[in-house]
Amino acid sequence: MENEGLYSTQYVEATRKIETLNLDEYKVGAPFAPLPRSFYVVDPRLSVVQPKATDDEIAATVEQRGKFRVGDYAEPYVADVLRAFRLLRGKKTYLEIGIFDRGNLSYVASLLDDDAILIGVDIQADEERDAVLRASLKPSQQYHVVIGSSRDPEVVAQVGRLLGERKLDGIFIDGDHTAYGAMCDHALYEQYVADDGVILFHDSVWEGDETFKGVCDALDELSRVEPVYMVDGSNPVRRFSRPLWRDSLWGVVAVVFASDQKWR
Repeated sequence: MENEGLYSTQYVEATRKIETLNLDEYKVGAPFAPLPRSFYVVDPRLSVVQPKATDDEIAATVEQRGKFRVGDYAEPYVADVLRAFRLLRGKKTYLEIGIFDRGNLSYVASLLDDDAILIGVDIQADEERDAVLRASLKPSQQYHVVIGSSRDPEVVAQVGRLLGERKLDGIFIDGDHTAYGAMCDHALYEQYVADDGVILFHDSVWEGDETFKGVCDALDELSRVEPVYMVDGSNPVRRFSRPLWRDSLWGVVAVVFASDQKWR
């Protein structure tokens, strides 16, 4: 018999989903908390990320991205992103994998150095949106787009050629959200990241579906060998932890510091 050996209360607890949360569970921080205190002991470099996103910051970010919205898509949830991307202020080289509407590239460009280089990788070309993006950049900033699968060796090589002798200050992995896709992007492009750079993953708590494992599974493996930090809404930054409730959760930006990578 399926679930044989479990008491009925154990079975109920094992299959509960987020929509069953009650007020007491929310009060202690569900669905991601409470966690042991050690999870909140994080790298001091993340101090800039700790403050909550203000209403003004959120409004400015949404406005920056507004002209790139596609059809009936809702306004993106940006609190996680704008907190994590404080790490990129004033940086000079940036790669985004999975650029979709180009809106996040426009936002990041507003944070980067006046002479920054931005590279976007996506499977779908959109010259019209690329033109809108270029028009929104600072005068001396450069934007390059590479069309193709991020796992295609020629795409990887093309990114390398665009960088030349430069190294990336940051990568944002937001393309294929399967565990395999996210891990491939990390493994194939980490070679281009500067020793003091950062690697960011979007939707880092997605555990996949009945067919594919999600980004969360890739980060679970990665966290076994190097620290992975989570920037989640208005919550304190924490070490990586899987969702504690069964549901298809999205959002939350994961941060990996290149200097923590053992191969360097």
